[in-house]
Amino acid sequence: MDGRLDYSADLFDASTAERILGCWLRLLEAAAADADTPIGRMDVLAPAERRQLMTEWNDTARGQDFTDVVERVRQVAARRPDAVALADDHGSITYATLLRRTAALTRRLREAGAGPGTLTAVLTDRAVEAPLAVLSVLGAGGAWVPLDPGAPRSRTAGLLQDSGARRILAHPRYLGLAAELAAEAGTGAEVIPIDGAEDPDGPLPPVPGGPGDLAYTIFTSGSTGRPKGAMVHRRGMVNHLLAKVEDLGMTEEDSVVQNAPLTFDISVWQMLAGLVTGGRVRLVGDDTALDPQALFGTAAAERITVLEVVPSLLRTALDSWDAGAPAVELPDLRWLMVTGEALPPDLCTRWFARHPHVPVVNAYGPTECSDDVTHAVIDAATPLGDVRVPIGRAVRNTRLYVLDERLQPVPVGVSGELYVGGTGVGLGYLGDPVRTAAAFVPDPFSEVPGDRLYRTGDRVRYLPDGQLEFLGRQDHQVKIRGQRIELGEVEAALRGVPGVTDCVVTVGTDPAGQSRLVGHLTGAVDPAQVRDRLTAVLPAAMVPAALVVMDALPLTPNGKVDRKALPAPDLSAAGDGGRAPRTPQEEILCTVFAEVLGLPRTGADDSFFDLGGHSLLATRLVNRIRTVLGIEIPVRALFETPTPAGLAASLPGAVGARAALAPAGRPERVPLSFAQRRLWFLNRFDGPGGAYNVPLALRLTGDLDREALREALADVVARHESLRTVFPEHDGDPTSRSWTRRTPARTCRWSPPRRTDWTPRWPPRRRPASTCCANAPCAPRCSPSTSASTCCCWSCTTSPATAPPPGRWPATSPRPTRPAAPGAPPSGRRCPCSTPTTASGSARCWAARTTRTARSPGSWASGAGPWPASPTSWNCPPTGLARRCPPSAAAPSRSPSARSCTAGWWSWRGRTGRACSWWCRRHWQRC
Repeated sequence: MDGRLDYSADLFDASTAERILGCWLRLLEAAAADADTPIGRMDVLAPAERRQLMTEWNDTARGQDFTDVVERVRQVAARRPDAVALADDHGSITYATLLRRTAALTRRLREAGAGPGTLTAVLTDRAVEAPLAVLSVLGAGGAWVPLDPGAPRSRTAGLLQDSGARRILAHPRYLGLAAELAAEAGTGAEVIPIDGAEDPDGPLPPVPGGPGDLAYTIFTSGSTGRPKGAMVHRRGMVNHLLAKVEDLGMTEEDSVVQNAPLTFDISVWQMLAGLVTGGRVRLVGDDTALDPQALFGTAAAERITVLEVVPSLLRTALDSWDAGAPAVELPDLRWLMVTGEALPPDLCTRWFARHPHVPVVNAYGPTECSDDVTHAVIDAATPLGDVRVPIGRAVRNTRLYVLDERLQPVPVGVSGELYVGGTGVGLGYLGDPVRTAAAFVPDPFSEVPGDRLYRTGDRVRYLPDGQLEFLGRQDHQVKIRGQRIELGEVEAALRGVPGVTDCVVTVGTDPAGQSRLVGHLTGAVDPAQVRDRLTAVLPAAMVPAALVVMDALPLTPNGKVDRKALPAPDLSAAGDGGRAPRTPQEEILCTVFAEVLGLPRTGADDSFFDLGGHSLLATRLVNRIRTVLGIEIPVRALFETPTPAGLAASLPGAVGARAALAPAGRPERVPLSFAQRRLWFLNRFDGPGGAYNVPLALRLTGDLDREALREALADVVARHESLRTVFPEHDGDPTSRSWTRRTPARTCRWSPPRRTDWTPRWPPRRRPASTCCANAPCAPRCSPSTSASTCCCWSCTTSPATAPPPGRWPATSPRPTRPAAPGAPPSGRRCPCSTPTTASGSARCWAARTTRTARSPGSWASGAGPWPASPTSWNCPPTGLARRCPPSAAAPSRSPSARSCTAGWWSWRGRTGRACSWWCRRHWQRC
């Protein structure tokens, strides 16, 4: 038999064509060897390809650095007790405080019966109480099940009943709701408040249980109409945390945002990965998490290094920036995680056009397998196709198989169902052995007895480089705004509405390009009433955006519902019957509503959400209003008044849109930033000292060129205004004054070497702290014969762009070496860095202007007086603290009521708007 294979070079490369030809030849050989074997059972894999698929690409075995999260956090707290562990919109707590609060709550849980194998419900928002509750439950040896305070109460009570939890850890705000849920569930669950009680320092009892015990249960949408609880053991949870730490290179310098709902599995690593590395976890509320502008703005303002979003939110952010919203600079962001939905290539292209220095990690993973099982790192140089972005390779201790219906591997490039094996595979579904047996099958490729594979139901294929590509689902499970939804559960809820005789739910695309649920139903019902009933029993993401009432559902010849014949919902007349706008503001808002929703028109009293709007479209609408009207309104305002008329009524109280950061003329006295004001106060409060010196050391190899080093340091100092800024006082108020751009070059002094083995001594030099208000802020000292230099700056002058971690040199500094041509002047080697568009002083002026807009005119936070008057009574600090206060700590003379130390203390507290309990404890003890 002779044959020839022709292929299109535009569609296939030579290696793919050869692989297809090899499979064809092996199929012919197998058919000739055994003609009775069905073609579907013939093996077409070569031994080398089978070894690659089954062994080489699954070589992910790694050791465990730790086995228990709570013990790990205790070790971090012992090493870094004063470091900030958790922060939310209301404050922050250190690792020492976190440890004491966790210990107190753990003891209460143990007294209430918590232990290995028991479940405790957690009812709280994204706040510091959430990780505190999770660590307390784990410390007691039990497992937690998150409950959503914003979900319909009947649904939440049903989840509580199905979980069998006998304890509810509740935020103080939700104690009443927790009691109502416990009563409705009929489980007699005890409500325990997550308060601020702290356990006195002392030995903590060891954590009971082992790695195989249950860690948490998260309920996901179920095809039978009832959510199913996916159970994950501690070994799998720890393995996933280590996968994030290793693949992202996380250290104690990192800050992670926790913006996912607690009922979303990615919230687990967002809460705990930063804590096990000694970093900082920033929890954000719904107002920030649902607003891309606010979320990315928070990441920029608080120096966040790791941020995770769903593709839908990322698209909304990019669309708003393209539409004219102020773009957000992210100099400190190291990783952008994207998960929850398929990542389109165009989003990566648009992201790298704005932030080429921030790589994207496309993550994939089911809730049943400790969250993510693959990571794909994508940077600006990664070639991307036009249709799909790969989901990457298996993470540590995870095995991935692409199998056919006979559980046999398929060749590279051939689609099959993804099966997950290894450490991350969960324990199954809570109280549902039937569905557990169907989804968790014995692992035929493992030599360990009892190992199982999880059937994901996702169609994927292997690419030639070993990465996986997601192709879609094999069933009716969908993803809406990052949440996994079983259409069967929505259909079951529809059938439970009185009057609905039959129904089917499909996924469509709205005019804005977003996926949405569409419900087709039969029966004599009013769609508005059906929607109200669904809203009472289903989360917002599971309520169909459109309901179509039909006489009968179309059927196929086999009697099944013909989904292809279902009519698409007609929204062209959605707002035709509404009231016409009466004011110019209402007319503008009606136009914006119609534009965002993709409708020809909307009425002044039409509800945004009744017309198919949802949370992500709400953020797009708010951004569009910000661009068109030039005002700032929170996303929450749209949820409270979702009509053009309601929003128009609230416009008079809205503030103007924040001006974009741009170069501008400076006033005679440039205000200080909030951080600089705080450090200035500490300097004046404590007196001379070197506590806030920031010494930096750099060791250079090779011969040292003095002039090249001098010019390099001058370039760095000239680029960053904060390195040449001092803070003299004017009438008792601090101001800033910047030295000329080249002046610091003259401060570079040369000293003889003192020893042959160069080892930095910290700090290299100490000066009275008062000099940071008058003298040069940067004082380099270099050795001419040894390749070493030390530089001492003041933390009052450093900024996020100029203050690297200890031991690292600023990334913008050029490496001082000899000129390329002998005899060439060192001054000819200029810094290749571009000039900043806005300097530090301009940024501080901009911050003062925007804060003045957001607050009352004349407030201290806006950079202008007057000082707040002292109240009639307050909790004064002890007299010992008053004796320690230097005269400069008192309030300025323009405040007649703030003359004493305590009055100055209150004024400083009122100015910053921060609670000063940590300061009180520190200085009262010192006194």
